Amino acid sequence: MSDPIPELRLWQAVLWRANQDLQASESSRDREFQDVRRWIGEYPSRDFREVCMMANLEPDFVHPRLHKALSEKLEHLAPHKQSKNFAAE
Repeated sequence: MSDPIPELRLWQAVLWRANQDLQASESSRDREFQDVRRWIGEYPSRDFREVCMMANLEPDFVHPRLHKALSEKLEHLAPHKQSKNFAAE
């Protein structure tokens, strides 16, 4: 029988990387940010749920937290976008 730990770590790393891409983004136009934003979505997709389950994590626990982090990041990026527009005027 194979050891399930490496597989769990792999899927947990997928979720960790999504959070890292979200946090590291300096613009809402970054490709990684857009990919994560679509993947997290307003509601957990089948793909998102499957990754959580493979990571031995409850999707209904993980999604609200990642969605909150996404919302906070969007709020954080919004003032920067406005200040650039003011500078251009």
